[in-house]
Amino acid sequence: MIGFLEVIFFRGRVVLLATLALVTVVLGYEATKLRMDAGFYKGMPTSHPYIETFLEYQDRLFGANRVIIVLRNTKGDIWNQKFLKTLNDITQDIFYLPGVDRRTVTSLWTPNTRILEITEDGINARDVIPGTTTPEEMQGPAIKQLRNDVLKGNLVGRLVSNDFTAAMVVTELLEYDPTTQQRLDYIALGEELETKIVFGIEDSQPENIKSSIRIKSGEGIAGTVLKTGTSLIVNQGHKDPLFKSFDSTSVQERSIKNLISVPLKIKDRVTGVINGTNKLGDETFSEEDQRLLEALAQ
Repeated sequence: MIGFLEVIFFRGRVVLLATLALVTVVLGYEATKLRMDAGFYKGMPTSHPYIETFLEYQDRLFGANRVIIVLRNTKGDIWNQKFLKTLNDITQDIFYLPGVDRRTVTSLWTPNTRILEITEDGINARDVIPGTTTPEEMQGPAIKQLRNDVLKGNLVGRLVSNDFTAAMVVTELLEYDPTTQQRLDYIALGEELETKIVFGIEDSQPENIKSSIRIKSGEGIAGTVLKTGTSLIVNQGHKDPLFKSFDSTSVQERSIKNLISVPLKIKDRVTGVINGTNKLGDETFSEEDQRLLEALAQ
């Protein structure tokens, strides 16, 4: 048997080597088509009876493939116009994220957040925030009514935190785009979320709540760190050419004398940015500070 194989391999070595070369080229070409796929269903034991039941009724029962965004006011509560406007802006942004099932987007501003009241005339059902109400109208009596409706509708602990300092926006993701029938690219979705960094800026208004600034990947100092994954020390502060200025925070920006920005990483993947400003003692940031902050960011 061994002798027979020797004859085949050595006498037909040219044909054999050519065949192996051809197979190598074909497999190498196919390897270039490999893509990472973080599909939600790939992590599920689809043969399990519970999962089979979920897959059978998933079009009617939501709750598995979910994204939750929490907006929190660290210096007050949610019962003010600026916070509610920001919550509305986030809700609108979520609607247009790829793969979002718009039927399931839920926040205080969506029409699927309703209150049911039993009155002497029967059952009264209405939206917590009427569809005709704009963020600019959320003040005074409107905010008082909203607070009462949140309590009546048992939304505390569901969409509003127990201490009234935070509110949620919740949505489900679709595994397949209903229009294109293409599988949702979770990596692309994650990258789109990562390109928007939200900075909390203390506002000078009496309510002293936070407004938000969105910086895209590659934009300004933090955006550059997010895109490149490389830390930056900027001891010129707001005077540095790379520093991006915003009209709404120009007063606060002038107080930034120096700045350090390091990438926040999970398994070598950049997921955010940590910034430090105005080192104590009027000193400048050093490489030692950078190493320390990078160690905390890993």
